[in-house]
Amino acid sequence: MDDGCTSLERKAELDAYSREVYSLGIDKYVEALCKHRLEGMKRVVDVGCGSGQWMIAVAKLNPEAEVYGIDKDKYLMEHAGKEALERGIANCLFINDTYENLPARFEAFSVDLILCNSVIQYVDTGRAMCVFARLLKPGGRLVMFNNHGSGYYLRRLLLDVAHCEIRRALYPLKVILHTLFPKSAFLGRNISDRFMTFHEIEAFASREKIAMERIMNEFNHNQPDTFLGFTCIFSCKGTKG
Repeated sequence: MDDGCTSLERKAELDAYSREVYSLGIDKYVEALCKHRLEGMKRVVDVGCGSGQWMIAVAKLNPEAEVYGIDKDKYLMEHAGKEALERGIANCLFINDTYENLPARFEAFSVDLILCNSVIQYVDTGRAMCVFARLLKPGGRLVMFNNHGSGYYLRRLLLDVAHCEIRRALYPLKVILHTLFPKSAFLGRNISDRFMTFHEIEAFASREKIAMERIMNEFNHNQPDTFLGFTCIFSCKGTKG
C-alpha cells in the first residue's frame, strides 16, 4: 500500500485476515513460542508485525520486555494497537517504518529476538539478514514462521483460475515468473515478491553468522505444507554466532 492509503476492498481483506488470526486466541501463539524457549527476552523486534498477533504473544510471554512491532502498513498497525490495548498488553511499542531503517532506530547488537513471519518473500533477503545480524546480540534469536514457497503461489494460481478469477491469478503468476526470471524486462519493475526456499534463507543467514534450522509450521490458516510436491510454507529459526 502506498503512503498509507488503503482501498475499501483491501481494508475488508485485512479485517477478514485479522479476525481469522485472532480467532485462535493469543494463548495459542504463546504456546507456539514456548516450544522454542523464547522466555526471558529483554528486547524483541517483530519485523512486519502486521495484525500483531505474534508480537502480542511474545509480549505476554515476556512481560518485562520491550516489544517493538515494525510495519509500513498504518492500517494494520492501528488494528494491532487496538488488539494489544484490549488485552491489557502494555509493553508493545509500534513503529510505522520499514526494516531498512531499523539500524537507525536501534543500537547494534541490542536485540534478543527478531520475529519475521510471512515477510521474507516480500523483501530483499540478503539485505534483511544483514540488518537482522547487525541488531541481534551474540546468541540472539531469529524466528521466521510460515515463509512462502513455490507451492503457495502455484496453488493460489490454480485456484484462482479454477474459480475464473483471472485478474487475481495474475499476481501469483507474476511472482512465479519473477522468481524464475528475475531479470526479465517483460515483467516490469512493479513486483518484488518472490517465493523462497529454506536453503536460500539458510545461505543468506550463514553469511551473517546466523545458524538456521527448519522448524514445524504453526497456524497454517488453511494453507497446506505442500501442494503437488512443492513447498507451500515452511518455518525456520536461527541463532546469531
